[in-house]
Amino acid sequence: MSPSKRTGTVLVQFDHLQKQMRAGALSPATSDLLGSIGETCLAFLREMDRRPLLSQITGKTFFSFRTAAVNSTRPVNEALFQDGELVARLMTAAKQRRLNADLSTTEITTACYTLAIGFACVVDVINPGDRQTPGTFFEYLIKHLIATTAESEPTERVAVRVGDTTIRLTLDMILAPIEGTTRFHVAIKTSTRERASEFWAHQRILDHAFGEHAYLGMFIGLGETKLDHKRYAVVEICVPDQWRLYQAHIATIHRIYYLDPPHAYMQLNQAKPPLSVQPFGAYFSESPLF
Repeated sequence: MSPSKRTGTVLVQFDHLQKQMRAGALSPATSDLLGSIGETCLAFLREMDRRPLLSQITGKTFFSFRTAAVNSTRPVNEALFQDGELVARLMTAAKQRRLNADLSTTEITTACYTLAIGFACVVDVINPGDRQTPGTFFEYLIKHLIATTAESEPTERVAVRVGDTTIRLTLDMILAPIEGTTRFHVAIKTSTRERASEFWAHQRILDHAFGEHAYLGMFIGLGETKLDHKRYAVVEICVPDQWRLYQAHIATIHRIYYLDPPHAYMQLNQAKPPLSVQPFGAYFSESPLF
């Protein structure tokens, strides 16, 4: 298949995925669509050149894909990008509800990173500057994996009373695995940048409206890398002290997961107040039994 046909196929597949997600995140058809998109993206990326990047992050090596038209896609963590059968194994395990049985936590993290960053890089080539489509795809991927593990269809809205008025609060994901038990408020972003305060604020609203621990807060991110296109250097943009302030004075976020965990945020595991920051695969070894 020619590169132009593959890019067209990716867009068509993504359109089907959007329709499927509107019908429900739990369906095995969603696993099939995510797997097909991964296969198409990886096949497309195999035909592209790789540009080594200057890493300013200790212990991490990055590259980007490039074409004649696009000088550089977003940075890709070399250790986490596995162009092989791992993505197919991930989606097969999700379809069979066997994620934590058939894959290790490291394999889950790596497969999810490969799928999410691979799709994002293809979009960088098809439509440079498009941040919304990769972000939406990442959200669909995470929603599907969490929903299948919890065997519960997620929602996005919570009715909150303010005086005599009911206001619909829209969030990335609300999950209630068993009716009458603790529910989960899940924020899903490819990166936080200045938006981190948003999910702490949402958690505070839920705590005040329904009581603390009625909703446990989680954040799931892809990474916090940024590429300097002048020097082709990769940095991580993190604000750990701000996060400590949010955790101490706004609300408690129960778990934070990344596909590519930033060093500065991983160190918050030893900070006060503590924030539990882990690779995403760790979720499947402990949830929903927090």
